[in-house]
Amino acid sequence: MKRMLVVTFMAALGAIAISMQGCGGGGGGGGGGSDAGPTGSMTVEQTCAQVVAELSAKQATCQGVAPEFVAAVTATDTTCAEMSKSVAAGRAKFDASKAQACIDSVKNSSCADLANGVMDAPNSACNQAVAGQVANGGNCFSGNDCSPGSFCDKSNNQCPGKCTAKVAINGDCSAGQSCVVGSSCIFNSAGSAAKCVSNVGANQPCGSSVADCQGGLSCQGASGSRTCQAPPTSGSCKFGTCAPGFACPGAGIMGGQGTCTPAKAVGAACTVGQNECILGSTCVGGTCKIAKVGDACGVIGSGNSGEFALCAEGWCNWNPGAGQFAGTCQPLKAVGADCGGSEECAGGGSCDPNTGKCVAACLAP
Repeated sequence: MKRMLVVTFMAALGAIAISMQGCGGGGGGGGGGSDAGPTGSMTVEQTCAQVVAELSAKQATCQGVAPEFVAAVTATDTTCAEMSKSVAAGRAKFDASKAQACIDSVKNSSCADLANGVMDAPNSACNQAVAGQVANGGNCFSGNDCSPGSFCDKSNNQCPGKCTAKVAINGDCSAGQSCVVGSSCIFNSAGSAAKCVSNVGANQPCGSSVADCQGGLSCQGASGSRTCQAPPTSGSCKFGTCAPGFACPGAGIMGGQGTCTPAKAVGAACTVGQNECILGSTCVGGTCKIAKVGDACGVIGSGNSGEFALCAEGWCNWNPGAGQFAGTCQPLKAVGADCGGSEECAGGGSCDPNTGKCVAACLAP
């Protein structure tokens, strides 16, 4: 459950970076600022910067994540600069007359819209504002380069990647391919193979080897009989089961019961071990704080007093697989350094599984 929480949360942040092929995603870094002229005169970087700011704020609200955490995680993102390169090189086409419609679509989207991937639909307003021009099989550096409905496959650290059609429902996604909007890649119970499965609605069976829930729902219940339900904002709870923006004081990551209560913001007074702070922050010394390099991360405490800290900067050197649930936020590693996972590598780089070394991010020249 501890590893699942991290994966779920980071996937939510990742949605900021991939929810649109056309009008941006990722953090605010690399943007051209938000001071744009009248509709039709914005540059692609200005459009991207505004969309990124809207998406970041909305995802923080929709996922119940501390805005300070989102800002720290996305501070060094280069999405907007890379998008500008794509347009300049002709791998993507920018239509300034449709930029405002893209921005407005983000502003007006609901949390369920974002979770259900409507921003990534081939005919979305943002995919019309910035449309990928590279056909399937062509070279790409990001999903922005590829025609709507496709993704940039950089599996096995190939650079550049290849534009590839997203996998249809029931298609094989075992190698990490992207599934069509409205579905998720689900591995079988043995973890040996995966296929794209439609996300399911309220009261439908769900789980890691069954299906993901549609936006606004979470998979709840006992193992083997879990169903998609609206997460609660009151009543009895376990750690991580309350609705976004709510905490479960009294329940620790290692067990126990609590009551769903509005989460406390970064900077608010808190009681250590009570899990009162907003996701992305932890109670340290009586105050909700985000974890930076040198701070404790992973599971802090034990039993019903066990809190969970994610690193807003760097990476956490915990190792749950080996029974090491506590760690310290470490600086990101340079190209060529030894690594155990891509989260350890700086600059958007990845960890080569064959060499165990950090390799540079695949960015456009």
